[in-house]
Amino acid sequence: MSIPVRLRVVAEKDVAAHAEYIQGNSLEAALRFLDAVDAAFSMLSKTPEMGGMCRFAKPHYAGIRVWPVPSFRKYLIFYRVIPEEIEVIRVLHGTRDLQIIFGEEEQL
Repeated sequence: MSIPVRLRVVAEKDVAAHAEYIQGNSLEAALRFLDAVDAAFSMLSKTPEMGGMCRFAKPHYAGIRVWPVPSFRKYLIFYRVIPEEIEVIRVLHGTRDLQIIFGEEEQL
């Protein structure tokens, strides 16, 4: 059984920005990235707790998990399982300073 995956607006913008960046080098790679992101969301829908737990200082980030995009493992999907759906918080490149990114956001 699968559960719905809902992306926050910022996560949608993350995916679009990454695809646009990748497209600067290769349209084919950008399309593969988008397919891989869709495949990752499908996998999470079927097995929501397969990602590892994250630990951030702020309590409102409790329960966030991380899962890499297949074939684009440097891109990480940050999500949480909430009743009856998966909420995708962000999709970020792994070289970003995650503590700063999650520390600067006001709330999730």
